[in-house]
Amino acid sequence: MKKKLVRIILILIAICIAIFFRIVDYAFDFAIAYVQKYHQEKQEKAHIENVQKERLEQEKQKRTERQRQIENKEVKKVYININKPSELSFKSKEEIYNLRKKYVSQSIFNLPNYEPSEEVFGQIESGKPWVSMKQCKYKDTYLADVQGSSEESRYINNPELLVGVDYAFYDSYCGERRTEEIPYSTPINMIYDVEKNTVEATFVSLPFCNQGKQTWYAFKGLNARDLGYKYAYIDKEQSTFDVNFAEETNASNSIVEFQDFIHVGGSCGLESGCNNVSPNQPPLNFYYSCEDFKGYNENRIIYIKLWKDMPNSPADKADITQIIRFKRI
Repeated sequence: MKKKLVRIILILIAICIAIFFRIVDYAFDFAIAYVQKYHQEKQEKAHIENVQKERLEQEKQKRTERQRQIENKEVKKVYININKPSELSFKSKEEIYNLRKKYVSQSIFNLPNYEPSEEVFGQIESGKPWVSMKQCKYKDTYLADVQGSSEESRYINNPELLVGVDYAFYDSYCGERRTEEIPYSTPINMIYDVEKNTVEATFVSLPFCNQGKQTWYAFKGLNARDLGYKYAYIDKEQSTFDVNFAEETNASNSIVEFQDFIHVGGSCGLESGCNNVSPNQPPLNFYYSCEDFKGYNENRIIYIKLWKDMPNSPADKADITQIIRFKRI
């Protein structure tokens, strides 16, 4: 009986030892596989990082070379890439700043150590909604949507659009259509003429020309102000579009200083407020209708002279000129 019991105990011990070594063997194989996978993932991650670094370095070299060519006037024209609008709602201020710095670094204004102007962007609040391109404004009634592409991203993502064109208000476009994306004025192409030092932005007419409604627009100098070009004047001798301004004193007969900045305002109609551009600048507001194009076969052009410091007179040479071309369709 004792011998039988000893035999059973020895068998159990042998089984336990076998199981133990099997577990050890399995654990060893698992550890080797884990280490191999870890090193493989580490190598793959390092490879991806190296590829990204090389790509960023190549892009940086291209931008540096383009900047050098522009400064030395080795190229006559630079065809500017137009970046699509993006959604900004509920992003942090740091994210917005990083986005802005990225697009400026890719632009013809690839300034060393660029930081967004505190005058223009300093009042942005993190986690707030931004008015999207799906909204409706009828005089003093403003129905905002904050989902989807944000209207101000047209400027943040496209620094070369020094002066853009936005609607001020329009009649009878609200109601059921408020969920449709408003056809904001976004250029179809932009060109920087190195020798003439002009940025030309071409628009396909203006969004509400074909609506047959009373429409007020405004020149927006958000990018111009951020990049230091604070003063503007419309050169009527160069322009082929006689703009119907809202105010008697306006950008076509006097030098105007841009006041554009982004802050949290309540005009969007939301209790929390929205990050949006202010203020309204009457000397930059103008009226536009389809009648302005009747009888003209050519495109209509507006020359906007820009300065960093207040010039002595509108006749002074501009630091840079923004050309806005309305393409007839």
